[in-house]
Amino acid sequence: LASEALARRGRTRTALRAFDTAASHVEGVTQHLDVDYDRVRFREQRMAPYDGALLALLAAQGGAAPGELLAWSARRKAAALRLTLGRREGGVGVPVVGAELSVPHLQLDEREVLLDYNIVDEFLFVLVVSPPAGIEVVPLEIPADSVRWLADRLRKPFTTVYAGSVDLARFRYPETAARALYQAIVAPVLPAIHGAERLLIAPDGPLHRISFAALVSDDVHGETEPAVSGEQGIRYLLDEFEITYVPSAGAAGDSDRSGWKRVDTSRSAAVVVGDAPGTR
Repeated sequence: LASEALARRGRTRTALRAFDTAASHVEGVTQHLDVDYDRVRFREQRMAPYDGALLALLAAQGGAAPGELLAWSARRKAAALRLTLGRREGGVGVPVVGAELSVPHLQLDEREVLLDYNIVDEFLFVLVVSPPAGIEVVPLEIPADSVRWLADRLRKPFTTVYAGSVDLARFRYPETAARALYQAIVAPVLPAIHGAERLLIAPDGPLHRISFAALVSDDVHGETEPAVSGEQGIRYLLDEFEITYVPSAGAAGDSDRSGWKRVDTSRSAAVVVGDAPGTR
């Protein structure tokens, strides 16, 4: 509460030091916790310092340093992952007040753009990181509740079962919701992408539950005839970009990322998952 009051009074640097102290305490506690799938309220309370720091930076007079916003975003998502997993695999945070993540640190090549989505209270924004343009803050106008509602609509056909399984005969892809989400969370960042071929997407909140690749883009570049994708003539985001998901901006700079294997779309493939947290 004291740090939030400092931020409201315009004492951003002092508030950030207070948020950093609180965040460091959270990180010290959560790294020793065991797996616990009933930690929702605990998680919400412990994320408050990170949310507060981001809001303080966004409200700062003269604007926030984009690199500092990116650093706090990476730290926030690493903490959220620790709280979910209950162990240290949550990634590496950024423990220094005033630290910044820069484009060279993220090791992006000229074909890549990082889209770091953040939902803080009811405020949504994207940190767009590209080698040519640096870091740009793009606010999104859609309310957080609307994003949650659209995400739920998009997932519903995949989670609705008949007699214990998904009935493919009744399955209908929610094209309207997919198009609305595209217009709300992807279209506003397109001017900042600068001709990239690959998107590294760090989702947040309900955006973890959707497939960005399956968002319906239709005519992205203003052509008179949209490209055809599948029998329905629908154009998806995957028709425009390669898409890779990362847990945070910090993971985008992981040296191991250069060794990730790309999927050969000309060959059949299967994804097999075993012993995942929460499964039986």
